[in-house]
Amino acid sequence: MQMTHLPAIEHSLKIKPVSLDTVHRYFKLCLSYVEYVSPADIYLETGRLMRLLSQYPLGLTREELLRLFYDDYAMASFNKQSSLKICLEKIIQRARSNFEKYNLGVFYCKQNKKYYLNLI
Repeated sequence: MQMTHLPAIEHSLKIKPVSLDTVHRYFKLCLSYVEYVSPADIYLETGRLMRLLSQYPLGLTREELLRLFYDDYAMASFNKQSSLKICLEKIIQRARSNFEKYNLGVFYCKQNKKYYLNLI
């Protein structure tokens, strides 16, 4: 489904963000659009991940992402933490494919080892 239902939002989404504040507002607009068009997508784990990443335009390290995504991660056993890491990687892969139709994706920067929400 392409973003063509609401002309004002469609026009706003064509303007590329230039500042960090603009990027943050841009992602919030994108996710609001997704919530309007497909509420089921935004309330899945993948949508929860995208909402979390949209709140941190400077990105999150893997450990930060795990702590924020899973409430019990910091107190979990080593085996449970390993399991949650694998689950998160699967959620990231699903989010990339599920949100591709909305021109959103999860990007991992190898230089600073952070995950970002980005435009495709």
